[in-house]
Amino acid sequence: MSDFLGIVSVDGWTIVSVLLNLIIVYIIVKKLLYNPVKKIILDRQQEIDSLYNKAETSKQTAYDLEKNYDIKLASVREEGEIIFKDYIKKAEKKSDSIIEEANKKSNEILNKAKKEAESQKKNAINESKSEISSIAILLAEKIVDKEIEKDNHKNTIDKFIESLGEMKWVD
Repeated sequence: MSDFLGIVSVDGWTIVSVLLNLIIVYIIVKKLLYNPVKKIILDRQQEIDSLYNKAETSKQTAYDLEKNYDIKLASVREEGEIIFKDYIKKAEKKSDSIIEEANKKSNEILNKAKKEAESQKKNAINESKSEISSIAILLAEKIVDKEIEKDNHKNTIDKFIESLGEMKWVD
């Protein structure tokens, strides 16, 4: 066992050399492994924070765009309603003018028809007067059985018929 203790023995220089080796390994590991890994982790954290900030900014921008879109949509709707109402008013005016024009034309046609009917009535009365005067002359010739001067007799009968024409005829 004494051999074994000689190999395993702890003396002051061994402890110092182990501690010195441990400090060197710690410095090497810190320089070569810990600091680069820590730097990578910090860079990655900054990148993630940057992405979160960009996402938040994008979200805010999208919200602002949505608000603007809603405002513009409301404005467009209002404009559309105004234009629609304007077209309705124009259509109503056009409809009124068409109806008014149709009424004028129908009144003109009605007046023309009345004038034509009145003219035809006068012509019919004049023709009736003429036929009555001819019949009266023939009748008078047969009754008197002599030849009467036609112009003189016709004037007398025409005056008589005109006096009848001034009377109201029953329609």
